[in-house]
Amino acid sequence: MRFLYDQEVPPPGSPTLGDEENQKQLQRLLADKINTYAPIDDLRLLLVSGAKADGVVTLGLTPLHYACHKNYFDAARLLIVRGAKVEAVDEVGYSALHLCAEKGSFRLLKLLLEHMVNPDKYLSFESKDQPYPIRDGADEPLRLAIYQKHYECAKLLLEMGADPNAKYFDGPQITLVDPKDIKYIKLLLEYGADPNVRSRKGVTPLMKACESGETSFESVKLLLNHNAEVNVLNSKSSYPMTALHYAVGSGYVDTVRLLLENGAKQNLKPESEYNTQRFPPVLHFAIMSGNLDIVQLLIDYGANLHTPDGVYGNAVHLAVCFRIEAVDTVEMIELLLNNGADVNMGVINPHNVFVRPPIEEFFRRLYKYEIETNHGYRHWVKIVKLMFSYGGKFNISPASVDVKSMAVPTAKPWPKYADNLNFYLLKMAANVENVELIEPENSIYISREQIHELKTQPRKLLEKCRIYIRANFDISPSTVNQLPLSPLMREYVLGTTDLPQA
Repeated sequence: MRFLYDQEVPPPGSPTLGDEENQKQLQRLLADKINTYAPIDDLRLLLVSGAKADGVVTLGLTPLHYACHKNYFDAARLLIVRGAKVEAVDEVGYSALHLCAEKGSFRLLKLLLEHMVNPDKYLSFESKDQPYPIRDGADEPLRLAIYQKHYECAKLLLEMGADPNAKYFDGPQITLVDPKDIKYIKLLLEYGADPNVRSRKGVTPLMKACESGETSFESVKLLLNHNAEVNVLNSKSSYPMTALHYAVGSGYVDTVRLLLENGAKQNLKPESEYNTQRFPPVLHFAIMSGNLDIVQLLIDYGANLHTPDGVYGNAVHLAVCFRIEAVDTVEMIELLLNNGADVNMGVINPHNVFVRPPIEEFFRRLYKYEIETNHGYRHWVKIVKLMFSYGGKFNISPASVDVKSMAVPTAKPWPKYADNLNFYLLKMAANVENVELIEPENSIYISREQIHELKTQPRKLLEKCRIYIRANFDISPSTVNQLPLSPLMREYVLGTTDLPQA
């Protein structure tokens, strides 16, 4: 037994060692032999010489731990036959079963489960009445197998009674799975996982899958087929959102369509007044993302274009003001207006604050930005023309005469090319009355001299006809194009010919 003496310490059985120290040496030698895949006969010899199959080597680790760590099947089987305790755990709570699950040792895992008196001993966890418990020891073998992507091991553990709804510090098992790993979500659902549980952050598996976009589309379908709820709100966010919000944020149209087909509501209202004030309409999410296809899809499924949020107002307010510098703002505004949005409609937001009509808020924001680049002006021109072509109304009167008139301070200089825009606004204004009552600090970028000049020169009949038509008819490109007018006159009525190009 040369190997017994190749040690720096006296060999087991030496009269210089006590019984306890001799036993420690035997246990250490047994572990070393397992680590080096020594022949089974060598292991048998050590066991016959006094090493214990269920004895501790160090830190609570038994020879069976070493055999499972090295995936040494024959050694593990020998140890079990010689009395190794399959349920034994080390000082941090790891059993041999944990090691097999973590390393994906399917044969060993099956062997251990076959010899466990209580197969589900380490498969479930008592939560100590905590919704998201902190483990005193190791996670369940099922958690380890799924985390390390050992599918067959995870399936075997579930077959033997592992709890698919076990809770961890960050949430139940199904909320921790990457939504792209559809086979693990499917596996958990097949063995009874609840699709409507929430993570520690208040997010359901469906929300998580929707947030991942195209890569998790199949998982979204799977969860919906297992009765995942589509109209619940995340419970921990400052801004309550549903799965539809997450899908819109991902930008993947097919996921949004699938949720809508499965009954997702766009105008859901939170129960608390606080959340109502902070609940963002789904349509507003889509507008901010700039996805025209999703915006159109939401409108097709009944999105309310005039529902206000707690900050910006309705959908047109958001497109006109929040996205004032975005390159696709014109297309977004046109899509909304073409679907019935009203640039002249003010709203009262959830904070009971009146938000003036989008066309007025646009000029307020324009004044605030003070962008003086040629490119910026061209961008504004398109937006201004677009709003007027869809019936935008512009009054220049004191607030004491008309509360809907424009009343914006003019302390700052108007941006470059202001003269052209001023002239255009004067031409399009439906009302330029009581000029003597307008105070300089309450006018919109247009001087008193300019307004007075317009008042002293009677408007042309053509201009008055346009004002009458715009005041008494529904104005949009589609309706005006039906009028018996020449193309040039139609553009004149829409207001798209007066403003010179930059």
